[in-house]
Amino acid sequence: MSLSLLGLLHLTKSPNMAADLVVTQVKVTTSTGEEKKFGFGEGPFFLQTTVRCNGGSGEPFQIVYQVAGATKLQQSPSFVATPGKIWTVMWSPGTNVDYGLEYAVRAVPVGAPVESGKPNTGVIEAVLPDKFERIDPIKYRLENKFKVTIRQGVAKRLEIAMPIQDRFSHQEPETPSTKDSDGLVKDSAGPGEYDVIRNQIVVAYNIRLNPKKLEAVAWTNYAALPPEAKQYNVIPGEAADVAVTKEFVDRHLPTNFKQTMTPMKAAQTLFRGLVKDFSYQIPEPPTFVEVCKAKKATCFGFSSLYARAISSIGIPSRVVLGVDLRNSRPQNHAWVEIFVPGTGWLPQDPTFSDGVDKEGYHPYFFYIVPRLNERVATGYLAPWSKDGISGMYGSTASYRMTYSDTPPQASAVTSSNITKL
Repeated sequence: MSLSLLGLLHLTKSPNMAADLVVTQVKVTTSTGEEKKFGFGEGPFFLQTTVRCNGGSGEPFQIVYQVAGATKLQQSPSFVATPGKIWTVMWSPGTNVDYGLEYAVRAVPVGAPVESGKPNTGVIEAVLPDKFERIDPIKYRLENKFKVTIRQGVAKRLEIAMPIQDRFSHQEPETPSTKDSDGLVKDSAGPGEYDVIRNQIVVAYNIRLNPKKLEAVAWTNYAALPPEAKQYNVIPGEAADVAVTKEFVDRHLPTNFKQTMTPMKAAQTLFRGLVKDFSYQIPEPPTFVEVCKAKKATCFGFSSLYARAISSIGIPSRVVLGVDLRNSRPQNHAWVEIFVPGTGWLPQDPTFSDGVDKEGYHPYFFYIVPRLNERVATGYLAPWSKDGISGMYGSTASYRMTYSDTPPQASAVTSSNITKL
C-alpha cells in the first residue's frame, strides 16, 4: 500500500529562471499557507518555499525536497525568467507531523546534481503531549462471524476461539469484556456448519504520545512484564521461520545492541531496515521463509516479520488484523502493536511507511499512525489456550480439531461487517 505525494504550486510573481538560485525561506504551513506549529500527529503539513533568482542566462530549474534525508519530490516547472524575480512553492509529503523530522530544500538547474544547490534546512518540531492520549473517537458497529464447515468425517473434538475486541491500543468496545475469547467446544462434530458470531459496538481513536518519554524506557523495564504482554514475548513459527527472523535482526542490529541502544532505538532500527529492504507485492510469496528470501510482501508479510523481529529482541509485539476504512472501499489490512512498559500497546505500520519513505530514512508510522480512528481491528495473531490445548489465532479466529482415524475434510471462513455509527 502506498500514500500519494501531494504537490501544490502557487506563484506569487511572474516566474523567472536563472542559474543563480537561492532558497530564501521555508515555512511549515497548513494547506492554505498559514504558518503553524503542529501538534504531534496533526497534519498533513506543507513546506512553503520562497526562491529568489539572483542572476544568470535563464534556464529551467527544479526545487528538490528532502525530508528525513530522502528525496521526496522534485518540482520541475518549465519556467524561464529574468533575475530579480521571486516565487513561492507549496508542497506536502502527505504525512502528519512526526517527531524530529529534518528537511532540506534546494533550487538547482535542471540536469544539475541534486546536492549541488545550497540547502535551506531545518527541523519540523511538533508540540508534544504530556501523556498517552486517545482523541477523535469514531464509533462502529462490528459483526464478526467465524464458520467452520466439516464436509466429511467426524472430529472427535472441535474447538473454535475468537478474541474479544478489548485489547487494542486504539480501540475499545462500548461494553468491555472480561474474558479472552468467545468460542465453541464440540465433541463428536460431524458434517455441518459450526459458527461463532459476535456483535459489538467499538470506538476507534487517534493516539497522541510523547516520543521522549518512550525513549527513556530501558531494557530493565522489560524484566517483569504483565501477563497480557508476556504471552507475546515469543517468536511463533517453525525453526526455519525463527532462523530467517534471526538473520534479519542480525543484519540490522549489532551484537551488543542492548548495551548501545535503547529499546525504542532498536525497534526503530528494525522498522527502518524492514522498510528499506522489502518491497510491497501482491500476492506475496506463499511462505514466511520465501517472503524473507524474496524481500517482497503484503501488509501481512511486513507486519509478520516486524513483529517476530521485535519479539525476538525482548519487546512483546503482535500482528493486528483489521479493516482500513479511509477510502470508499474498505480494505483488509495488518499492522503491529508493540508493548512499552508504563505506556501500553503502541501501533506501528511498516507497510504504510514503505509507501511514504521507501529508503527508510525516518520511522514514519512508528510514533504516529495517521487516521488511526478510521481503522477497525478485528483480530490479532496471539497465543491462546482453551481447556489446556494451546494453539495460535490465525486471523480473526482460529480452530483446531482432534480425530481418531481419518482427518475430517473441513474449511473455515471469516467475515466481518463494519458500519460507521
